[in-house]
Amino acid sequence: MIYEQELTKEQRKKSQLNYIGYNAINGASYMCIGETIIILLATKLNAPAYIISIIGAMIYFSYMLIPLGLIRTAKVGAAKSLADFWLYRNFSALLLIGSVFAAPYCAWLSWLMIILGAFLFYGFRGAMVVMGFPLMGEITNENERAKFIGNSNAFFYLLGVIT
Repeated sequence: MIYEQELTKEQRKKSQLNYIGYNAINGASYMCIGETIIILLATKLNAPAYIISIIGAMIYFSYMLIPLGLIRTAKVGAAKSLADFWLYRNFSALLLIGSVFAAPYCAWLSWLMIILGAFLFYGFRGAMVVMGFPLMGEITNENERAKFIGNSNAFFYLLGVIT
């Protein structure tokens, strides 16, 4: 929910719990696709070494989409942008999943799908990073911010490890 006025203590607490819940789910979903999982998928689909190298570089190459996050946040706000880009990031995973089904018919198409899927997955993730801190600044005060960031990150990594 988006409020037009400064948040009350109850609204901040509710928003903080929602953000921690989001971060926990985000940690679990990220571990299902992120980091080396994409490289392992490409390896399983017999991608050549140069394709694996390209995929490995996508996490950095996709930083090009960070300005997209800044532009979107300026237009509609951090909360709405974060929700949208989280959805886009997870939809980009469909390209990665689709590569498995394309592989028996056309190897190069499956590799292209992995490259594009990795670029979009990491790009949307990068665009989301710029939204987190302004949002955390709105739902916390100076006294609770450090503890909140620690708890939020702890739930992200805890669910990531469990996943």
